[in-house]
Amino acid sequence: MTFDLHDLRAQERDRAYVLVHLMKPEVDLTRWRGFLADVAGQCAAGIERGITVATPGEDCIVGLFTWSTQPSLEHTKVFTVDNFIAAGALDPEPLFDAMIKDMDARAHALGCGAVQISLPNLYTSTKQHRLLQDSFLDHGFIVADQKLRRSFGEPPVKCGGAPGNKSPDALH
Repeated sequence: MTFDLHDLRAQERDRAYVLVHLMKPEVDLTRWRGFLADVAGQCAAGIERGITVATPGEDCIVGLFTWSTQPSLEHTKVFTVDNFIAAGALDPEPLFDAMIKDMDARAHALGCGAVQISLPNLYTSTKQHRLLQDSFLDHGFIVADQKLRRSFGEPPVKCGGAPGNKSPDALH
């Protein structure tokens, strides 16, 4: 299955809320719309920030992540991803792969030296978490400071020091 990843469009805002609310039930529609207004205001002020959605077709949003860029002493600028939400796919790995590749492309286009991802707690003890974590590790990310991060221009390093080691016991 292929996915179209693009910036959240005005006509998709309420459809995206359905996905957000499914994964974060504490977020009501008013809070979501306030968040959208904050992101739009920051973008208008020149701050590099956005909301990306993944769709397998025109009417269905199955993935979403929010992003911003942050200055970094180590990497000059980091592409930071929050609110990573992926749902509705029987086989989630192609969706994860498409979303990760989109993050990389956006980060490179914005001149970032690394991508850093904060995963929501809902992924901590599920099969989907293992698949998601494995997808990030397969793309060269490492677990560092309780965040998944990959630096560009450096060879991929797997957790635990051994190539291909994906064991949660190897995560420090």
